[in-house]
Amino acid sequence: MRSRKDPIGLGPGQEEAVWRRKTPRQGPAEKGATRNYSTGEILFREGDASDLVGRLLAGEIEVLKHHGSRDTLIGTIREGEYFGEMGALEGRTRSATLKAARPTSVEFMKSVEFLRRVSANGDVALDLLVRLSERLRRADTALTEAVTGASSVPVAQSGKRSDQPSQTGIRLLPDSDRTAELLPSDGHPLKVLPFFFGRAPSEDDSPLPIDIDFTVADTTPYRLATVHFAIQKDDGRLFIRDFYTAFGTEVNGTLLGGDIGRDRVEIPAGENRIVAGGRDSPFAFRLMVD
Repeated sequence: MRSRKDPIGLGPGQEEAVWRRKTPRQGPAEKGATRNYSTGEILFREGDASDLVGRLLAGEIEVLKHHGSRDTLIGTIREGEYFGEMGALEGRTRSATLKAARPTSVEFMKSVEFLRRVSANGDVALDLLVRLSERLRRADTALTEAVTGASSVPVAQSGKRSDQPSQTGIRLLPDSDRTAELLPSDGHPLKVLPFFFGRAPSEDDSPLPIDIDFTVADTTPYRLATVHFAIQKDDGRLFIRDFYTAFGTEVNGTLLGGDIGRDRVEIPAGENRIVAGGRDSPFAFRLMVD
């Protein structure tokens, strides 16, 4: 991963001056400083310190994760949305790089100012509570819920699957050259749920706590997790759940994953599109639901 002191296309000493101009850590950020960014400009990079919360006033921001020799798009931030609050509140480094997708204006604030706004705005407070609760639910808890329906039972101890007939016509089909090599053109019927998808484990991976229905080979640096997503039913409704994977899962344009703040989305009847491992991932599928 490139550090902010070793960018491509800048000579010695140049980058530091550029960074000081871009960084939101300069100036009266605690008073709600506003900064403008041109298309393609970096707000901050994966691994930087998280001491500020941002709110997008205008424009659009891309969320990128470093993968191999390049960055992979895993999500977008749109006008009115806050970002960086989890890292600032938890004292973690930035989990992703943010880049302006078009001319963009951002208001930055200290975490104490963000919390003041949260206390005065019920909608913002609710959104933060939801994201905090999902952070607290670790991937193993989500996996337990998907498999056993009992979040109090550790998966590693139970190792159980409460498989049930799908009772609905569900078929997973290829939607890229890569997945066309893995699935027949008419797809694979999902007769039992939950249905788990993930990367074939390597020798260095820990033993999986559950059987995976569909594993695929991936090469380092991995896009996929060994337990990446599951298709499951809950109260008669169909969902896809991402297990807080690094590069996430996109379902009909909605991004799921550890850095997105949500882990599952409902699947409607008809044709659905699933991309595992980032928006430009080769692991793209269509899911047909009768």
